[in-house]
Amino acid sequence: MKTEKFKADALHIEALAAFLLEVNLEDLAGDDGEYEFKLWNLFYNRYGVEVSDFAKLINALVPLIEIGKSPLTGRFYKGFADGDKRLLLVKMEIGDEK
Repeated sequence: MKTEKFKADALHIEALAAFLLEVNLEDLAGDDGEYEFKLWNLFYNRYGVEVSDFAKLINALVPLIEIGKSPLTGRFYKGFADGDKRLLLVKMEIGDEK
């Protein structure tokens, strides 16, 4: 399977991590304005994943995101697709209209 090359910006990776943790990056910042250590410490404690591994995973998954309509049900789904077969490997319904 051939996937599209993608590299998320570090700020986007941090924003996604903060969103998953339900924290505001500004609230994590110390007197020096730095928040990275606190962010990734919290992230590791919650998910057991290092920042570099999280970034690799996001970079691998983003190109697989697809939105499609089931020809059988007419329902719309989003998920991770096998690009060659356009088969949604993991999906969730997003409603009747796109």
